[in-house]
Amino acid sequence: MSRDQLEDSTPAVDKGTPSRGLLDQLLALVDVDGRLDVRCELGPSWKLKKEAQESPDIPFHVLLEGEAIVHAQGLQAVTMQAGDVLILPGGGAHSLLSPLRAEGARAGAFEWADGTLLCGRFIVGGSATHLVSAWLPQALLLRTQTAPPATRLALEHLLELMRLETQSRTDGSATVLRHLSSALFAVALRLALQTEALLRGALGLISQPRLAKLASAILAAPGKDWTLETMADHVHLSRSSLIRAVRSTAGSSPSGLLAQIRMSEACRMLRAGDLSVAAVGEGVGYASDAAFQRAFKRTTGHTPAEWRASATAGHATPSLHGPHFIRLSA
Repeated sequence: MSRDQLEDSTPAVDKGTPSRGLLDQLLALVDVDGRLDVRCELGPSWKLKKEAQESPDIPFHVLLEGEAIVHAQGLQAVTMQAGDVLILPGGGAHSLLSPLRAEGARAGAFEWADGTLLCGRFIVGGSATHLVSAWLPQALLLRTQTAPPATRLALEHLLELMRLETQSRTDGSATVLRHLSSALFAVALRLALQTEALLRGALGLISQPRLAKLASAILAAPGKDWTLETMADHVHLSRSSLIRAVRSTAGSSPSGLLAQIRMSEACRMLRAGDLSVAAVGEGVGYASDAAFQRAFKRTTGHTPAEWRASATAGHATPSLHGPHFIRLSA
């Protein structure tokens, strides 16, 4: 049987079953911390408006109760429902407002509405923001109620714990909320993969078993002499089919994907701090230190030494305080 016949006979991909293990491998490349900053009690004609930020932190909002109308890049007048999670990797300007306000209701015409919104941020360690920006769209709205059963249950429990900890404000709550917020990042990415959200780069490959197998193999042996031919052979595709598949799924060429994965692994190795820059470059497949230095700076905007310094010293000091409480109304 020819390779093209083999490709044609391959069963359709089950996009609802992401490849196990690759998400863990990719998340290990990015050190993400979490902060829950504000718990908002929502009135009848409330509005929350945020300007674009220069900080590399990734804002997120969790609607525990009520409804909201979201305006953000790629999300115009989208309804957010209880249990939904809004993540803004691009850090762009965005607003959330009461459906009553969107409909032009007169302020004060209704009793205080039941609604609760949590506002926080994901803090990406060092200069790893380039990895996250390569994976995610500018704005991402994830719906708990339409999630696969296991993920829905996990997210519901996670959000309920966040609700309880923000209500109790007992000793240790700030630390618990920090770790719950970090867990939210991983669970949200899992849900995004399961619901076929617009994910890019290596993360976009997870729902495609063959391509996920290739990405996992490269992560396991980034220093191997990967060529277009060896990558195609690894997943039993012709070179042209591999180019088309990677382009449509990850938005890059196979060589671009290879470089992204190699640089991601290089970032992880640099953060660990055990190897010299030259040894890291050799470990991810670069024959010379100069070639690695050029490729790394082209990808991240930093030299390997600069990246290592920011990654090891760039963690924000954990907050000793829980979220602020505010009431939003007209």
